[in-house]
Amino acid sequence: MVCPYAVVYVLKNPRNNIRLGITSSKKIGNAVCRNRARRVITAAFRSVLPQIEAGCDFVIVARSRIL
Repeated sequence: MVCPYAVVYVLKNPRNNIRLGITSSKKIGNAVCRNRARRVITAAFRSVLPQIEAGCDFVIVARSRIL
């Protein structure tokens, strides 16, 4: 899924758990801005976690508009 705020990649995994990976490049800003973007993504992911089926890997790439 692609949107102005992030790009989300979803892959099935053989395990019965959910894994999350978050990346943010220097295009977003300094370390404070990048960490804030990661915190925003983590909070949003936790809010929808009960609705997600087990056995998926998520990689979320933050974009500059997320801040």
